[in-house]
Amino acid sequence: KRNKLARTREALETYRKKRKLLEENIAKMSAGREDSERRTRLLSDLSERQQRHAALRKELQAYHDCDPAVLQEKAEVTAALKDATNRWTDNVFSVKSWCKNKFSIEERVLNKQFDIPEDMDYLA
Repeated sequence: KRNKLARTREALETYRKKRKLLEENIAKMSAGREDSERRTRLLSDLSERQQRHAALRKELQAYHDCDPAVLQEKAEVTAALKDATNRWTDNVFSVKSWCKNKFSIEERVLNKQFDIPEDMDYLA
C-alpha cells in the first residue's frame, strides 16, 4: 500500500515538472506573437497566398491529362491492352475453329450458342 502511494507521488511530481516545462515553452513561443497590426496583416497575407496556391494547384490538376509523361503512359497502357484484346480474340477464334472441326458445328450456330458477335474481329 505504501509502495503504491510512493509510486503515485513520484508520478505526480513527474507530471508537475512536465507541466511546468510545457508552460515555460508556451510562454517562450507566445513571445512575439502578440496581436499587432503587422502580425494581423501578415497572417491575412499568408491566408490569401494559401488560397491562391490551392487555386493554382487545382488549375494545374485540370491540365494533368495534357502532361507528356501522362500521355506517354496512356499510350503504353493502351498498346498493352490492345495486344491483350487481340490475344483473347485469337483465342476465341482458335476455340471456334477447334469446335467447328471437332463437332462439325456451323460457325453461325456456334456464335449464337456462345453469344459471340458476328462482326467480332481483331483491333487494328
